[in-house]
Amino acid sequence: MSEAMQDHKVSADPLEMWGQQVLRVQTAALALSDHLVLLGLVAQTAWLGLLVPPDLKELPAQRARRDQRARTARLVRRGIPEPLARQGLKVL
Repeated sequence: MSEAMQDHKVSADPLEMWGQQVLRVQTAALALSDHLVLLGLVAQTAWLGLLVPPDLKELPAQRARRDQRARTARLVRRGIPEPLARQGLKVL
């Protein structure tokens, strides 16, 4: 009986090894595809960053909000209370 079990083990062993190798190849292929996707995203981002001029990246509404926050911060530094500074009052 032990000879039969050993024969069965030997015959199942190559199949098991093949299955393990398939799993390793599949894992490596998934990792490679992940890296290729990331590389594509990085390349597109870099290309877009070179293509679009910096002043076009910021919309006028974004620029206005940024300028308003900077103006409010300047007024607060000059001693104007923040609620008044946020109203956009002109200080003479």
